[in-house]
Amino acid sequence: MNKEQDGSQHPSPEILKNFAKKNKKIKVFHQDNFGAGYTRNKLLDLSNGAILVGLDADDRIYPSALERIIEKYNQDSRVGFVYSNQRVIDENGKLLYEGRKEKCHPFFDELIYFTHFPGHLRSFRKSSVKNLRFDVNLKTGQDWDFLLQLVPNTCKAHIPEFLYDYRINSRGLSRRTSKRVKLHRSVQLLKRRIIINNIYPNAECIDIIPIVKGEHAIYYNHIVDDKLKEMSSEAKEALMDYFLQYEGC
Repeated sequence: MNKEQDGSQHPSPEILKNFAKKNKKIKVFHQDNFGAGYTRNKLLDLSNGAILVGLDADDRIYPSALERIIEKYNQDSRVGFVYSNQRVIDENGKLLYEGRKEKCHPFFDELIYFTHFPGHLRSFRKSSVKNLRFDVNLKTGQDWDFLLQLVPNTCKAHIPEFLYDYRINSRGLSRRTSKRVKLHRSVQLLKRRIIINNIYPNAECIDIIPIVKGEHAIYYNHIVDDKLKEMSSEAKEALMDYFLQYEGC
């Protein structure tokens, strides 16, 4: 198990050290704060397991999560990425809403270019990501950018269960960064990956337009050579149903 520390002053190093003493399979790495992208790339290089699982520091994984994830990979050798449903909690552990993604999953390859819905419990088959890297220059959206690299050549699977709690922390980095700045960064990374992945062959001009509905519902329309490119009606309906779960959060 690899724990991303990235220069934190939290006492978790000592806690992890004690766990490592009890179980030789646990390996703990320490480093200065070089940023999340650098740390994730380092963990990719250091990892030696067949399945890689990542979770943000303030989120909470459920006891059965790793078992369920491994079961999903074992069911189909083609699968390279697995994600699940999530519960969202505040910094005190209070449940805010539940995010079910069953309806979105059939439209994964389309929706991923319009919004980042898979969530924060990231798991990959290492053989599927061996040539991929997290962009160290991105301040936000590194996991979305990584998925956009993965999408064209990887089979995705969804576990229709709650396997972790995503914690919204008012003191966290994502809450301190203004929505305007985050939207601008997301527009940049999405446009870049759309061009690299050749989603619109022969397009001369591509613009990305953020659509913000409430505090948390955000998706992006594409303007390609002055023509609006939206999600299919079926994919949009599934996404709107997902967003409705946390309307007013």
